[in-house]
Amino acid sequence: MKLVFSIFFRSPAKAAIPVMYLAASKDEEGKPYDYLFLMGRKEVDEKAKDPRNGDLLWKLSEELLKKVTLP
Repeated sequence: MKLVFSIFFRSPAKAAIPVMYLAASKDEEGKPYDYLFLMGRKEVDEKAKDPRNGDLLWKLSEELLKKVTLP
Protein backbone atom coordinates (compact mmCIF):
# COMPACT_ATOMS: atom_id res chain seq x y z
CA MET A 1 0.00 0.00 0.00
CA LYS A 2 2.89 2.38 0.66
CA LEU A 3 3.87 2.19 -2.99
CA VAL A 4 0.33 2.97 -4.16
CA PHE A 5 -0.03 5.86 -1.72
CA SER A 6 3.37 7.26 -2.64
CA ILE A 7 2.36 7.34 -6.30
CA PHE A 8 -0.98 9.08 -5.83
CA PHE A 9 -0.53 11.12 -2.66
CA ARG A 10 2.11 13.43 -1.28
CA SER A 11 3.37 13.11 2.25
CA PRO A 12 1.60 15.30 4.84
CA ALA A 13 4.73 17.44 5.12
CA LYS A 14 4.81 18.10 1.37
CA ALA A 15 1.05 18.60 1.15
CA ALA A 16 1.23 21.22 3.90
CA ILE A 17 3.71 23.45 2.06
CA PRO A 18 1.13 25.34 -0.08
CA VAL A 19 -1.19 25.69 2.92
CA MET A 20 1.56 27.18 5.06
CA TYR A 21 2.64 29.45 2.22
CA LEU A 22 -0.88 30.82 1.74
CA ALA A 23 -1.38 31.23 5.48
CA ALA A 24 1.90 33.03 6.16
CA SER A 25 3.09 34.70 2.96
CA LYS A 26 2.94 38.47 2.77
CA ASP A 27 2.89 38.06 -1.03
CA GLU A 28 -0.57 36.49 -0.81
CA GLU A 29 -2.01 38.93 1.72
CA GLY A 30 -5.17 40.66 0.51
CA LYS A 31 -5.58 38.53 -2.63
CA PRO A 32 -9.10 37.14 -2.56
CA TYR A 33 -10.16 34.37 -4.91
CA ASP A 34 -6.61 33.19 -5.52
CA TYR A 35 -5.49 29.71 -4.73
CA LEU A 36 -2.52 27.53 -5.45
CA PHE A 37 -2.47 24.06 -6.92
CA LEU A 38 0.92 22.40 -6.59
CA MET A 39 2.34 25.86 -5.84
CA GLY A 40 1.07 27.29 -9.12
CA ARG A 41 -1.60 29.99 -9.19
CA LYS A 42 -4.91 28.84 -10.61
CA GLU A 43 -7.87 30.84 -11.83
CA VAL A 44 -11.03 30.34 -9.80
CA ASP A 45 -13.89 28.80 -11.77
CA GLU A 46 -16.73 31.20 -12.56
CA LYS A 47 -19.17 28.94 -10.71
CA ALA A 48 -17.15 29.39 -7.53
CA LYS A 49 -17.42 33.18 -7.81
CA ASP A 50 -21.23 33.14 -8.00
CA PRO A 51 -22.66 34.01 -4.55
CA ARG A 52 -25.84 32.07 -5.35
CA ASN A 53 -23.80 28.88 -5.56
CA GLY A 54 -22.25 29.65 -2.18
CA ASP A 55 -25.69 30.19 -0.67
CA LEU A 56 -26.95 26.93 -2.18
CA LEU A 57 -23.92 25.02 -0.93
CA TRP A 58 -24.46 26.43 2.58
CA LYS A 59 -28.15 25.46 2.55
CA LEU A 60 -27.47 21.93 1.29
CA SER A 61 -24.66 21.50 3.82
CA GLU A 62 -26.99 22.49 6.65
CA GLU A 63 -29.61 20.01 5.45
CA LEU A 64 -27.04 17.23 5.21
CA LEU A 65 -25.69 18.05 8.65
CA LYS A 66 -29.18 17.77 10.14
CA LYS A 67 -29.46 14.25 8.72
CA VAL A 68 -26.19 13.01 10.21
CA THR A 69 -26.12 14.90 13.51
CA LEU A 70 -27.23 13.00 16.56
CA PRO A 71 -30.21 14.49 18.45
